[in-house]
Formats: sequence, structure tokens, C-alpha cells
Amino acid sequence: MEWLRNWSWRLAILALPWQTRLMFSDASIYVSCFFLIFAIIVAWKNHAAIITSPSRKNLIWITLFGLILASVFTAFPTGTWQWWVQVLLLGMFGWSLVISKVDAREFLVWNVVALIPHAMLAVHQAITQQVFGTKWLGIAPQLPETRGVAVVDVDGVRHLRAYGGLPYPNILGGWLAFGLPASLWLAITSDDRKKQITFSMVGALFTLALVLTHSRSAWVAVAIILGLLGYHLSRSKRYALRVTRTPLFFVLCSLLAALFWQWPMLMTRVTGEGRLEIRSVSERVSGVHAGLTVFAEHPWFGVGRDAFGIAYSLYPIPHNIPLLMLVETGLVGTSATVLLLTLFFKSIPIDKRRLILIGTPLLVFAMLDHYLWSYWSGQVLAMLSIIWYFLVSYNIDRSEKLG
Repeated sequence: MEWLRNWSWRLAILALPWQTRLMFSDASIYVSCFFLIFAIIVAWKNHAAIITSPSRKNLIWITLFGLILASVFTAFPTGTWQWWVQVLLLGMFGWSLVISKVDAREFLVWNVVALIPHAMLAVHQAITQQVFGTKWLGIAPQLPETRGVAVVDVDGVRHLRAYGGLPYPNILGGWLAFGLPASLWLAITSDDRKKQITFSMVGALFTLALVLTHSRSAWVAVAIILGLLGYHLSRSKRYALRVTRTPLFFVLCSLLAALFWQWPMLMTRVTGEGRLEIRSVSERVSGVHAGLTVFAEHPWFGVGRDAFGIAYSLYPIPHNIPLLMLVETGLVGTSATVLLLTLFFKSIPIDKRRLILIGTPLLVFAMLDHYLWSYWSGQVLAMLSIIWYFLVSYNIDRSEKLG
């Protein structure tokens, strides 16, 4: 039975990035949810976890209270309930990994492996300038000439941004912003030369794919994570330059190749010049104004989780999670969420290094985009990042206090 538990969570992680789903009228269920449910059942059957502390009981009651409010005060009940089911399912999966004592390093390895096909797809899409569609993998077809497709416009020529197997380039960029540092960390901390070279090559692939997404928020986030990791390594006597030079060599070569290949598009994205870039900024500003307007109309309970796009389809969605949370849950729902998080963090030991390493990039995404809140793939990314905070790595943490 132990082998079943070990492989159930690994298969779930491999399935999570893919967007294959079954449609039922207004609702849908992602195929990866079945892998999550199986992993949860196996883990909880072997490790019965009973929550008895008062603070955790409070968390349960607050969550139930939020569910009731979300189901009553919503303009889109189906979407709201689906949002809650997805978030609770991800939370249960995360808790099942914690009670199963999954190793943090092994967890990172399988997250990196799961992301490799999407990075390879990103490179293929950039070369062919198209995203091939297949319902079996949950990938919608995309062509740069099609209106609404994410592109970079350079002198009237539309260049496709890489999607991988995810719904939007920014979401792929978010995944890579965590996958790239993870692959480098695995390379640097490996005692096996072959594994070090393998993870270094994966880091090079992720670097190239990250550039091809043209996601500015992801670039900022990965720069922050790498800066924090670099600071940690510079203070560690364990990792000398001879250990880090192989991963750095692969990544720098890949970055230089990507810069040479994508230079005109990169300049357009960095400078913000061009019709599409100006329009993008304008839509984000309009989204903030729309969010404030809708919040003023529904200040107490909001329009309902995942209901903004349905109830106000003519408005651009706010690219800011705190504002979107206010709009969709109102003051009551937001206050309950903040209280829940406060009680939760008071009930667990705080590792400042890990909290900063995970919290800072998540905060960047939360302030500059909304997919961590409104997209299944974004919710998965947030969950996987948060889970890593709670897992113990017997190979690294005991000596370095950083996973």
C-alpha cells in the first residue's frame, strides 16, 4: 500500500499543469481533480488526521461561513461553488502531502519534471508561431493572426507569445518563475554530477521558455527569487563557486541565446511602446476603475467568487487580487478570509526564510495579475508553492534551513 501512496501524489503533480476537463453545462471538472481525489483518499486512509485545536476548529467554521455567503450572495452560483470546490480540494491535497511526510526535495523534483513538457511546448510554439489544439491535453489552438491571442507587435508584425499547455502566457510565466529557481536549487545541492548537469539543462530550458512567454510580472518575480537564493548561497560555506558554476553556465548561455533571438520583442515589452502595449496598460487601468465601481455597488458581500466575468462581462477584470477579492467577496468575505489566514499562521511555526522566498513572488503576481485567484492553473500554482513551505527536506533543511 505504501507504493500506492508514494505514486498517487506524484501522478497528481504530473497531471496538475494540464487543462483537460469534462464539461457539464455551466460547470466543468478538470481531469487532474480525479488524481487529487485519489491521492487524498490514499493518504488520509493511511494517516488519519483529526483537527482538535480550538484555532483550527475556528478555521473550519469560518470556511463554512464563507461557503454559505458565497453560495447565497453571488451572481453566478455554479461558478462560485466550483471555485470553492477547487480551492478546498487543493487544500486537502496539500494537507495530505504534509501528513504523509512527503520530502520537500522530492516534491520539487516532481514539480520540475511536470513542467518540462510545457517548457518544450513553449519553444515549439515560438518556432512554429502557432499553438496546436487538442482537447485531450486541454490546449486551445492559437494563431498570432487571430484577434485576442497573446502576441507582441513589432512594426506591425504579430509575434506569438508562448502558452505551453496553459491557458495564457502569463500563467506559464508564473509556473516557470518557480520552476526555474527550483531546477537551479536542485542542481546546486545535488552531490551527483549527472543529476547536476541534468537539472542545469532543465534550468536552461526553463530560462528560454520564460523569456518566450514575454511575461513581465514573471520576469520580476524570478529576478526576486534568484536574488534571494543568491543571497542565501553567498552566505553559505557549503556552496562554493565550483558548485554553482555549472548551473550558471547553462542558464547564462540559454539567456544570451534567448536575448539574441527575441531582442526586438523584448525591447517592445520592456519599453511599453507600441499599440498593443499601450492598450494593455490602458485595460489594466480600466480594470482597476471597473473593480472600484462594482465594489461600490456591492460593498458588503460582493458579486460572488468567480462571478465578476459573468455579471460584468463588458468590464475588464481587475489585474489585482486584493481588489478582485473585495469585488467578489465584499467586506464580509474579505474580512473572513483575512481572519482565517491570521488564525492559520498563528497556529503554525514561521520560517522567515521560506516565507519570504515564497511570499514575495506570490505578492508580485497578486498585485500585477489575477490568475492565482481566478484560474484553476493559477490556484494550483499558488497551492504547490504554499505546500512546499510546510514540507520538510531531510537532505537540505537540517543544515541550511532552506528547502
